Amino acid sequence: REALKSLKRLEIGLEGYVATNLNMVQLQKQSQSADQNVKARFKELYMDYVTSAFGGDLDALRKEETIDDEGLEMLVYALETGTQSFTEADQKMIVGD
Repeated sequence: REALKSLKRLEIGLEGYVATNLNMVQLQKQSQSADQNVKARFKELYMDYVTSAFGGDLDALRKEETIDDEGLEMLVYALETGTQSFTEADQKMIVGD
């Protein structure tokens, strides 16, 4: 009986401090969602910047007869990989998170 009272006091005292597995999973999902949001926003900003800065060159490549749709897709993919040179902290700072 004393053990139950002690356990109940401990439970009440730790209320708000102990996270359940469900709480941890929810927090992890929220964090992952926020990270994905930052990455998506950063990718959009990065691609806008790249296409603005190199717009003339990209347009000339697009108009060349030697580049087909597959080559154009590879070029876009290559440009997108540039986002990987930035750390998560850099991306958060740039997008303002």
